[in-house]
Amino acid sequence: MANTTLYTLAVAIFAPYALRHGLTWLARYRNRRASVPNVETSAVGKPQILDRSSPSDWMILAITSLTILISLNNLLHIPWDLIALARADAYDPSVTIRANTMGKSLSELRWPYGEAALDAMYGKLGQYESRRLYLRIGAAPLMECKYCTSAKEYTGYAMIQTLFFHISRLLVLGLVTCSSTTLQSLDAVLLRLAGSEVVLKEVGKDRSMWRKIGIWTIAAAVAFESAVMNDYVGEIQKNQGWLNHIHTNLFIARNLLVIALFGLIFLQPSALHPAPITKVQLSMRSIATSLESTLLFTQAQHIGSDVLWRDPGLREIVGGRAAQNPLRRDEEDIREAKASEALPSALVEGHWNTAKTAAQRAWAESEVANAKAEAGQN
Repeated sequence: MANTTLYTLAVAIFAPYALRHGLTWLARYRNRRASVPNVETSAVGKPQILDRSSPSDWMILAITSLTILISLNNLLHIPWDLIALARADAYDPSVTIRANTMGKSLSELRWPYGEAALDAMYGKLGQYESRRLYLRIGAAPLMECKYCTSAKEYTGYAMIQTLFFHISRLLVLGLVTCSSTTLQSLDAVLLRLAGSEVVLKEVGKDRSMWRKIGIWTIAAAVAFESAVMNDYVGEIQKNQGWLNHIHTNLFIARNLLVIALFGLIFLQPSALHPAPITKVQLSMRSIATSLESTLLFTQAQHIGSDVLWRDPGLREIVGGRAAQNPLRRDEEDIREAKASEALPSALVEGHWNTAKTAAQRAWAESEVANAKAEAGQN
């Protein structure tokens, strides 16, 4: 009872702290997703959850579906312990447990070890320590480990089985959370092996951010299960109901965690990143647009300047304005402009012909008209 009070106090102290940090992390995660630039994804289009032209997406779908189906199958065949099937309490005598399960077959009891092993298990349930161990680690270590003689050895065997389960899920997690660049390289290899034309997607789904989250989640699950199996967490008490069936509860929670984790990773890619070649194409396209705009502006400016300097009156007006403004005055340019009578008309005609758009010519004509109007007022 003291341990239960201590655990309750610890939960009351640390739960608000963990909840606050969890909400903070969720807010940061949403802000990161909201701050992802829309230029890249809008330029190339937002991908769907599944792209039929991508072998890697089909591979990830198959791996994720198989992992989730295995966990669902495990939940459909939960290895209930004999005490739960007998609807007995953890402290009921083994005679009561045997009597309540006597009329059931081995398949109904989900007991794959045979009649002799079942009788041996009933005998072990008559011992208090063996029953506590059975409720914590299940029947598999007690029946399969032929060289175990103590509770620590049985617990170590059960922990090894748990580690194998989680290590296999870590390997699957590594495949599912590959970066978009890795998946596109895999697509190229698979398409070449299939003899198909290599046409890669412009946008790849990147789930690599989930890798760290998944690793820490599985590591926390392993640590918690190890603490429970070694009797550091949880306590078997009388009239505690389903809380006493620790091994069964861990089995259910373990598979539900796998289903939730891999389902969330598949349905929620962490970010949408264009492929490297697409990033280069977008950058080159932006640079080309900027250069074209600059070139058109420069050509229009040259045409307007040539037209202005062609007329002596307009040239004097421009020179006078520059002379009156000390911040913009350039004496050498003004002297050269006054010394020259006019620019060659052929040069002006050449620049005029380079104006490829009507907008450029209209701009030049408006500049000339404004200058003439000011000259007439003066």
